Amino acid sequence: MPADGENLKRLVFLMGGGALGALLLKNHYDEEKKSRAEKDDPEGVEWICNLIGDLLEDWTPRGYDKEDEYAKALFRYLNRTVPEELDDDDSDVEIELWPDTSEGKPDLLIMTVSPWN
Repeated sequence: MPADGENLKRLVFLMGGGALGALLLKNHYDEEKKSRAEKDDPEGVEWICNLIGDLLEDWTPRGYDKEDEYAKALFRYLNRTVPEELDDDDSDVEIELWPDTSEGKPDLLIMTVSPWN
């Protein structure tokens, strides 16, 4: 049985709609929401998220008047600290400030670039 929405609903119904059924249904929709990067390289995405998350916990910005100033300060901080955290066999990390993307214009875009490319 393919894992499309209707079949998952039937499966949840057959399982009595309990916690396991709800978990399967949630997992299916979470999978659909994942980016291409999360689907192609889940370990790599987890690695970069953990790296950036740890650095954000250590970041103490000054008080700024505008959001743009915070974005610039974070961009400078990450560009300074990320290279210090990388091992020789880690992917390179590129950080862009206000890039144009197909999804819009985020404040920061953080990408990993495999050293084997």
